[in-house]
Amino acid sequence: MIALINNNDLDGIYEQIKDIKQESINSDDQEVYKQAVDLIKDQGVSSFYEDGLKSFNENKYSDAKAFLDKAYAYCEGNSLKEHILFYRASNSSKLSDNSEAIKQYEEYYSQYPNGVYVEETLYDLALLNSSINKDKSKQYANILINNYPDSMYANNNIKNIINE
Repeated sequence: MIALINNNDLDGIYEQIKDIKQESINSDDQEVYKQAVDLIKDQGVSSFYEDGLKSFNENKYSDAKAFLDKAYAYCEGNSLKEHILFYRASNSSKLSDNSEAIKQYEEYYSQYPNGVYVEETLYDLALLNSSINKDKSKQYANILINNYPDSMYANNNIKNIINE
């Protein structure tokens, strides 16, 4: 682990620490574990996010999922958390994993109800829920129309959901 830290091998460090429970580490290894986690939080999250976003923008959604999941695991307290949450949800939608996308969009919306991606989040939640939960779909569509009437997402798709 020390060699991975010294070489700044973020992927290697992540693989080493991802399944470790801190309580199970003996006191001699606690400091090395803490260094590893701090490095992932300081540099790994942004590196994994950047790689995930690059893969997402290149339509490499399976790769994007792997990177964004790594970033998500350690993003608490990081300024990129909002972006990581949104792109994980959007990526799940691109992979047609609709139940996961709904769960992730709902996590985003609950934590960032006024976030930079809220309009798109509400739109996607309305559409993704339209075939499985009409009430929830209408709820999100109404929030979008009422709070963001001039949004490009307040379109005929949303109006159709409301009028069903």
